[in-house]
Amino acid sequence: MDSYRGIRALVTGASSGIGRAIAADLARRGANLVLTARSEITLERIAAEIREDHGVDVEVIVLDLLEEAAPQRLYTATSRGRLPIDLVVNNAGIGTYGVFGKIRADREKAMIRLNVEVPMALTALYLPPMVKRGTGGIINVASVLAFLPSPYMAAYGASKAFLLSFSESVAAEVRGTGVRIMALCPGATRTEFHQRAGISKKGPDIKYEDPSDVARHALDAALAGRNLYVSGRLNWLVTQFPRFAPRKLTAWIMERVRRPKGV
Repeated sequence: MDSYRGIRALVTGASSGIGRAIAADLARRGANLVLTARSEITLERIAAEIREDHGVDVEVIVLDLLEEAAPQRLYTATSRGRLPIDLVVNNAGIGTYGVFGKIRADREKAMIRLNVEVPMALTALYLPPMVKRGTGGIINVASVLAFLPSPYMAAYGASKAFLLSFSESVAAEVRGTGVRIMALCPGATRTEFHQRAGISKKGPDIKYEDPSDVARHALDAALAGRNLYVSGRLNWLVTQFPRFAPRKLTAWIMERVRRPKGV
């Protein structure tokens, strides 16, 4: 894939944040879109804005990816009698924040489902046809926390570490096939994610990236054939810290930085 112009791209979690920004940037580059999220009203509004601004085709599929059969339903809906999906952006994800064991178990399980099982399932569905065609791409949105111990976001950090390892491993498997797989690892970004996870109320002061900047640079990196992109120089430096410091020290620092107020 040498250009996004004319491709058909699927973006999950496209109703806000990085997913919405990636969708808009893909459209700016001439890609036709399939957007999926749970909010029909929001998705239809975003789709209308993108069509008007960029003149590309935008299809909306309202779907709760937490449902067991959702990945297969999405694949079927995007495959039957239509042009193939050339790019999958596995962006949908949620986070939890707090002392492990005090967070509701159903929230943790839902997070593992959405952050781990769903992107793995969608990759398993969309990858083989891409390999057969000899072209395509998958971007899995992980996090800088994939590289670090993540006190108070223990299960979330673990889910993103899985996604990073999974992405790099499958990327190695398909090397030479014409299909590219990249893990995108953003840091704190100006989205609804932190508010939904409860970080904005309890966590430390954080400098946030703009999602449009993350999207633009990530899409450039994917087009260049990168298997990993960490957004922002500071975030890249953060990911390198465990290489030069004892893991116990890294965990201690992260605990101090991430500790909720009042704990």
